[in-house]
Amino acid sequence: MKKYLGLFVIMLLAVVITGCGGSKTLTKNATPEELLDVYMEGFKNVDPDKVISIYPDFAKDYYKKYITKERIQRSLDNYGKNVELSYEITGKDKLSDDELEELNENIKNAFTNPVLPSECYKINGSTTIKGSDEEHTSEITELWYCDFDGSWRLLGD
Repeated sequence: MKKYLGLFVIMLLAVVITGCGGSKTLTKNATPEELLDVYMEGFKNVDPDKVISIYPDFAKDYYKKYITKERIQRSLDNYGKNVELSYEITGKDKLSDDELEELNENIKNAFTNPVLPSECYKINGSTTIKGSDEEHTSEITELWYCDFDGSWRLLGD
């Protein structure tokens, strides 16, 4: 169970939501909540492409290595039946110039040919996954909402 929890946290970047009704699509100015709605719709429907769509284009190949149908399904199965996902965003703190510079250095070191964000907010909150067999809540620790050349997306560590 613990190994799947770690996988879930990595795949989810500690972000989940309940009640994703209808099919969601993204716009360039998507809010963090809209991005999370799309992510969770993909997660609940075991659709890795939809899950990955919340990330900037330059990062998608990286996430495709870890967010697969098999891994999503194993993660959901680990919690039993009637799995519910939820999140609470308690804050969005704008990064200072120094913090943004540090994040951009980390992005340059982690990705090939990245588009560096011009503005970012650190997302604070918590997530919960609950099923008939298991429940776990964790804090959102490393999640940023950033403007990548006019397109707002999430990026996690």
